[in-house]
Amino acid sequence: MNTPRWQPFEVTYYDHVPRYVYACQVSFGHYELQYVAGGGVELEIDGCRHEVTAGGGWLNLPGHEYRYRPLPRYGWWDHRFIVFSNATGDAWRAAGLLPETPWRAPAGTDLGAAMDQIMALAPRFHDPCCRIDALNLLERIFLDLHGPAIRVGPPWLAAVLQTLDGDARPPDYATLAARHGMSLRTLFRQFQEWTGLTPHQYYVKARVRQAARLLETTGLSQKEIAARLGYADPAHFARQFKTVTGHSPGAVRTGGSGVGGQGNGVGATLLKKGAPPALRAPQPRLRRGAHMFALHPPS
Repeated sequence: MNTPRWQPFEVTYYDHVPRYVYACQVSFGHYELQYVAGGGVELEIDGCRHEVTAGGGWLNLPGHEYRYRPLPRYGWWDHRFIVFSNATGDAWRAAGLLPETPWRAPAGTDLGAAMDQIMALAPRFHDPCCRIDALNLLERIFLDLHGPAIRVGPPWLAAVLQTLDGDARPPDYATLAARHGMSLRTLFRQFQEWTGLTPHQYYVKARVRQAARLLETTGLSQKEIAARLGYADPAHFARQFKTVTGHSPGAVRTGGSGVGGQGNGVGATLLKKGAPPALRAPQPRLRRGAHMFALHPPS
């Protein structure tokens, strides 16, 4: 029997505290969406200070240290948070969906209402439909924060991105550079300045997204998919897929029927073929011993 693809998704903790007045120091091993509906927060991420006011928020990510307290001019904030499963968070992070820095909710979105809906669904995860609904709502939040997949920048960048998205086999980067009137070194430097990735890193992620689509929507074997995407060695394909996504090709395939179907959010995110990396120009209910948490009233 196939494991339902929504099974890895969990919401482990959540709450809404209209007037949160505590100061926190946190080292996280999980993913926690934080939203400020009113008031303001003084936030430090690994020592880098930010101010987050109404309509803004941030995502606590594994591997970082966070300190936050009410901004002195407010003394409180309207606080919502949702902690969700690492399996889903790792896949979304690998796909470039999760924000690494504080953000503001896009105009016209009611992020607080969406989080309230997820909290209302969480106690009913024994019903698969409730679990899937909550997953889709959370993924929609991050897609809205990620913004539309609009590629901006110089004309050569859009052309190079299109080439890297479309080529099944590794491109000749020197030829690609010459086509756009630059040296290989300049291509790599400028591409990384715009995207945060080297051309080859981007190309690998593009192939992985194509592989996820084929695993989810076709009955092709892993060997056939690897060959279609230009991999001479299926084992190398499997290793690269897991490195990028945190999941093996087999886990994505056995998680579904191989012909589409309901998703756990992993494949759904990886299938966003057009989504490039972003271009640059209340007391929490925590399981005892699970996290390092220090709470105290602000001085």
